[in-house]
Amino acid sequence: MTPQIRFNAETCELLAKHFGYNRPFFVVRKDLIVDAEGESKGERVYFADGVTTVTVPNVIGLDLGSALYIAEHDGDVYEWQNHFTVQQFTCSNNQTKALAFGSHPIITNKA
Repeated sequence: MTPQIRFNAETCELLAKHFGYNRPFFVVRKDLIVDAEGESKGERVYFADGVTTVTVPNVIGLDLGSALYIAEHDGDVYEWQNHFTVQQFTCSNNQTKALAFGSHPIITNKA
């Protein structure tokens, strides 16, 4: 299978660290990046799995809503297929009203 998009090794490691291998994540937002002259430099893409969000700059060619995953066998990014299975979690029915959760960026610095 051909990878959906090629990222450098550092980006793939970051995606795998936060989303895991063989688990879907989605393109939830795209912001156009332009330089001082107004030339397009790709898009800043926001990937999310419902819990974690990772942003990757200078991406070209992904659509909003695209489902992707990091393959464990080679660490590349592939398109998630609908026939793939994922572990389903269950919860009790004790929530009585809608709740909202805020997202906070996780900053990863190499020392």
